Amino acid sequence: MTRRTTGALTAAAAATLVACTLTPAAAFADTTDTTRPSLSIDSPTAGSAFRPANVGSVELSASDNVGLTSVAVNLYDAGNSQLLKNLGSASKIGGDRSWNGSFALPKTLEPGVYTLRASAKDVSGLSQTATLTFTIDVTRPVLSIDTPDEESVFRSAYVGSVMLSATDTVGLESVAANLYDAANSTMVKNLGSAKIAGGTTWSGSFALPTNLAEGVYTVRASLKDLAGNSHTVTRRFTVDNTRPVLSIDTPTEGSTFKPANVGSVALSATDNAGLASVGVNLYDAANSTMVKNLGSAKIGGTTSWNDAFTLPTGLADGVYTIRASVKDLAGLSHTVTRQLTVDTAKPGVSASLSEDGTTVLVEGTDNHGLNYLAANVYGADGTLLTPQTSPRGLGVTSYAHTFALPTDYAPGDYTIKAGAEDAAGNVTVVVLNFAVAEQTGEVEGPGAPVVIEPENPGSGSGENGESGTGDEGGDVDDTLPVEQADDSGETDGSGEGAGGDEPQLGDSGPAAENAGTQGGNSTPAATTSTPVARAATAAERTAELASTGAEIAAPVAAGGIALLLGALAMAVAALRGRRAQG
Repeated sequence: MTRRTTGALTAAAAATLVACTLTPAAAFADTTDTTRPSLSIDSPTAGSAFRPANVGSVELSASDNVGLTSVAVNLYDAGNSQLLKNLGSASKIGGDRSWNGSFALPKTLEPGVYTLRASAKDVSGLSQTATLTFTIDVTRPVLSIDTPDEESVFRSAYVGSVMLSATDTVGLESVAANLYDAANSTMVKNLGSAKIAGGTTWSGSFALPTNLAEGVYTVRASLKDLAGNSHTVTRRFTVDNTRPVLSIDTPTEGSTFKPANVGSVALSATDNAGLASVGVNLYDAANSTMVKNLGSAKIGGTTSWNDAFTLPTGLADGVYTIRASVKDLAGLSHTVTRQLTVDTAKPGVSASLSEDGTTVLVEGTDNHGLNYLAANVYGADGTLLTPQTSPRGLGVTSYAHTFALPTDYAPGDYTIKAGAEDAAGNVTVVVLNFAVAEQTGEVEGPGAPVVIEPENPGSGSGENGESGTGDEGGDVDDTLPVEQADDSGETDGSGEGAGGDEPQLGDSGPAAENAGTQGGNSTPAATTSTPVARAATAAERTAELASTGAEIAAPVAAGGIALLLGALAMAVAALRGRRAQG
């Protein structure tokens, strides 16, 4: 039987118990533990970047096979050499084999690079250290839209892509692009986005839709860096499917010129979105072979434009085609053409007096069209008595016009200078001479006809193959007057031309002397005059032809431009209403 003993411990036993109670925990550590504890910095991540207000906390986790005793973390400079701040420690872990915790970072850090250094120790006295760097960044990244250009214009099918490029001193995080309306308020389409993952440079593109309606659009692109700094840029462009409008203002279609008078090609253009360029060339009649490049111009995006390009002055006779083209900013174009004719051939012209001497018939022809006919009457001293023209701008290749002659010319010698001007301004003039002789007789009444007999009926010929019957040929002058005159070519009985711009007849000039009383209702003088034909001498005809140019030019300088119609108006006032007796 076993006996249980009670009572005080022996001294030896008591000494042993006290020793066990006072022995430190380290004395019981596994003297065979050589494994360091594990330590990781879970946040922030290595190389991360923050704005100062967003730095957050340092998140740590540690473990050990035997047990942890403490964890600590500090903030150093970029070189991990200068302690900036003790972020904290945990020293009462109590031998736990795993641990995690956090330590706040200050939110007042200046921009720059920082190092976190954390350490953990286990019950065996073994330690572990972990470090990482992070950046405080307050600088925005840089983002640019490389294409399309600002305010560029495209056709729907050719809008292309939005090309972007970006940089950042620390690191880029993401980019995105969207398409908005003109006011940049309503999104039309999300064009796309991309994660950049920390690179400091990036470029990429996002396709634009090809079915956009006409109008103005805004591209809005945004970029964010690793610190959360962002940058947004916008760009406007226009979709334009409408062709520009181009017109040739001068010369008019089918116009005709002398080589020296071709002038310039005047153009005007408009476009709803903007004009880019214009060019004009001169081609042959078939519009197939270029004769000359007349010029081009960069317009620069305005919506309206006009200018002129000079035509060459040495062109040969013939038909030419002007071809002008305009292009707008969207690449849409418009081409227009116009034909003109260069003509140096003079028109053909003939003139003849009626049998009773009251009218002169002028006939003209020209391959490219007549402008007008004219007949001017001159007195013996060269004074222009009666200028008359047909309607202007005839535009036909042949035309005849009868001009009425006044019946109140005084006795004497007269000259009719009849002519034609073609559409190019070429002029041909022919000359008729006649005389009015005086005789006496009974007066039968006012307004009786006076026969005027031409010396050279049908005198004159042109250069287009038309000719009259005169033996002297045509007298040519390039300054055929163009003063507005009576289109009808008729005069009334008072001796005044029906056209308001013609000079008043019978008021001046030597032919008015002894002409009797003017006006269709006045009583004629006791004597009457009947024209008597007489042939001009060779000297007279030579002088007459030589002076034609000066006689045509004189009324032009004086402000009256009509073709030359000679001197029938002054003298017959005294003869009107009278007939030869016997």
